[in-house]
Amino acid sequence: MFVISLNMTMVDIYVSLHSYLPRNTFQYVKPPKFDFEPKYKKKGKSKAGKIEQRKQAVRDQHKRTFIKDVKQIQQLAAEEETQEKAAVEYDVLGRFSKKSS
Repeated sequence: MFVISLNMTMVDIYVSLHSYLPRNTFQYVKPPKFDFEPKYKKKGKSKAGKIEQRKQAVRDQHKRTFIKDVKQIQQLAAEEETQEKAAVEYDVLGRFSKKSS
């Protein structure tokens, strides 16, 4: 959403950024790096490929939990925003009533 001033070539960047940034605060958050060193296992379970599979599984699990937490935060923020919008009551015939300052 861009606000255009009287001069058609100028765009009010300050207003456009402040209306855009709060909606996208968590949209591009990267999950933190997680280093994991699995325990040594016997009977062929500690070969290089198996170790990498276990590491990748743990990293994926942490990534999934991080993404789930971020989505919950986004959902809570969206619910708060809709509650704020719903707090204002609109009346169909409100345009005919006298305005109180």
